[in-house]
Amino acid sequence: MKIVFYQPKNSILKKYMEGYYFMTPDDSHQPFHYLTFPNNFFILSVAIGSQIMTDDKQIIISHSPANEIIADFLARYTRPIEILYKDPVPEITIYFKPSGINHFIDKAYLLFGQKTAINFNPFADFYEAMKGILELKDLTLQIEMLEEYWLSKFEQKDLKLIEDILLDIESDMKISDIASKHNMSRQHLNTLFTKIVGKPCSEYRKIYRFRSTIEKKKNTKKTDPAYI
Repeated sequence: MKIVFYQPKNSILKKYMEGYYFMTPDDSHQPFHYLTFPNNFFILSVAIGSQIMTDDKQIIISHSPANEIIADFLARYTRPIEILYKDPVPEITIYFKPSGINHFIDKAYLLFGQKTAINFNPFADFYEAMKGILELKDLTLQIEMLEEYWLSKFEQKDLKLIEDILLDIESDMKISDIASKHNMSRQHLNTLFTKIVGKPCSEYRKIYRFRSTIEKKKNTKKTDPAYI
């Protein structure tokens, strides 16, 4: 299985997407699995010729004789989830930054309420467009068409307040002080934040700190001889 991660080339997409990867089966067709740990991204996966089973602890992907598109998303999870590919399949996975999905899909808060979903189909042309991209053999063209598609769905929303609150949540400022800074009650802050970002302030901060610790350890391993 070949997996290559890319950051968006387009400057607009770069503001709202962390990146995306293309997964391509190799000749071995060996099953594989990995753990995905909690993060604050909205994760959208699209595959062709597959079927998906899911529960709170595991997502299982296997081959389907029908050469059809299937899409799923993960909006919120607080424990590691095992991703098991019984049969590797062509797939695109996109990581939207916190609040980023709101600029592409109306009423994204309805998705946050589901936390995860299979057979996700947000636009009338979504399946057809994704199938066309996945069936291409030219990676450069796949990237170009994927970014063109999402740019066509982009609609700038005024989320400046949430963007400012996100910066405060990622700092060491107390949540009560953040609420006071933005002239709102702590309850209203939490309600607004959950609607736009998909989880309460405290949960976001806990995951943010967890991911920051992981990144620091990665950087230490690169520079500390003890980890070489």
